[in-house]
Amino acid sequence: MKSILQIILFLFFSFYSLSQTTYTVIDGTKNTESYYLVKYDDDYSYTQQIYPKEKINAPSGDIKSLFFEYCGTSPVSLKVKIFLKLVSKISMTNSSDWEALNTMSLVYDGTISPTSSGWYEVVLPTSFKYDNTYNLMLTVYSEVPNSNQSLNNSANVFCYENGQQSNASLSLATALNYGNSAISLSGYTQPKLPSLKLKIQTCTQPTTQASATGLPVDKATKNSLSVNWKNGNGDKVLVVATPSGTAPVSPSSGTAYNANSAYGSGQTTGANNYVVYNGTGTNVDVTGLSPITTYDFYVYSYNTTGNCYLTTSPYKFSATTLDVCNSPLAAATFINFPDRTKTSISVNWTNGSGDKVLVVARKATDLAVKPTFSTAYNANSVFGSGQTTGSGNFVVYNGTGTNVTVTGLTESTSYFFDVYTYNSADNCYKGLLTVGSNSKSISTKSDFYNIKDLDGQTITTCD
Repeated sequence: MKSILQIILFLFFSFYSLSQTTYTVIDGTKNTESYYLVKYDDDYSYTQQIYPKEKINAPSGDIKSLFFEYCGTSPVSLKVKIFLKLVSKISMTNSSDWEALNTMSLVYDGTISPTSSGWYEVVLPTSFKYDNTYNLMLTVYSEVPNSNQSLNNSANVFCYENGQQSNASLSLATALNYGNSAISLSGYTQPKLPSLKLKIQTCTQPTTQASATGLPVDKATKNSLSVNWKNGNGDKVLVVATPSGTAPVSPSSGTAYNANSAYGSGQTTGANNYVVYNGTGTNVDVTGLSPITTYDFYVYSYNTTGNCYLTTSPYKFSATTLDVCNSPLAAATFINFPDRTKTSISVNWTNGSGDKVLVVARKATDLAVKPTFSTAYNANSVFGSGQTTGSGNFVVYNGTGTNVTVTGLTESTSYFFDVYTYNSADNCYKGLLTVGSNSKSISTKSDFYNIKDLDGQTITTCD
């Protein structure tokens, strides 16, 4: 008995905190024209109308139902597609100012069948988020066959109200099949709006959003990111991950989302918006990511009663996974040349944090080509005899030592020596080159060199 009472109380308070209220936007009394909400005298009807937010006068929430007022006297049945969109404009600029269908949300695709005069409710299969900031555009498409003459009777129409803002609505004047690209055809613009009520579901949102705390990412690998945040004042947070540049889709209040820290496995709030965390914590290790890829993270604070999300200004940050392998953190350093001749150069260095080093020699005229991940290279200290990482880049040493003498060089020629530290388990190379640190040049000696004496005379001597 106690358990049943607890369930009843839970359901009661869940409903209370996630209430649905019906708001009357327009309650029209006019019924003398046949092109509001559906234009009856064409094979195809297409209408658009804008309801100012001041007339809606409702808080932010999810639109669950639309109510249209039928002023007819006989039953009708119309197959319709209903679209909604939030817009900043208050009216149509002219009779061709149609809003493109592909920019709107299709919220209903079915039949409306009022049997008598009065309000008719259309329950939306998918709720539409209203933000109390923009105006609401309502678009209705209906296929109205001329063979059904009863629909041409001006008595069988939906109610509307005159005296609204200029060009508040557009009704298409020419027959048009749904999906036809000719939606730019002109229509009638009128200062009239069909009667409308909205059933909006609201809830109690947190007042403080999640935010930053120290480093947003404190650990990264080629396939994972450890992300951090500071909670807002909601009961929990929802963390959504997307490929960088993907349009964020906010969670819908009233919806509980299943999270999975393996990217791509959790529920989505929208296309490519994966829920990777849902809870009371402040960090999560997100796995299953792609190497060298940037991801955007959005953290939403929310109250669990009614699953009420604060979607305004979520905490957002971006992070990039590492290279395809886990390269050493510290590069080789302190390249120096203790000895050189006309055809050879001795090279010393200090190893980095990898367990081996790869030394590549190239003429100063050749650009550096980094070694390729997972590739093992054969070295030969005779310049031009070892394997290459790219054109003119010859591997002259591969091992755990700290020096090599490179032979087979050309006299009086400048060479670069690039020292790459790497992890031999997967041949993962530290690819960054810093001139003077792990990349340095020097010239071989020449047969002759010139000395200028104090009198400005040049004396040539042997090396």
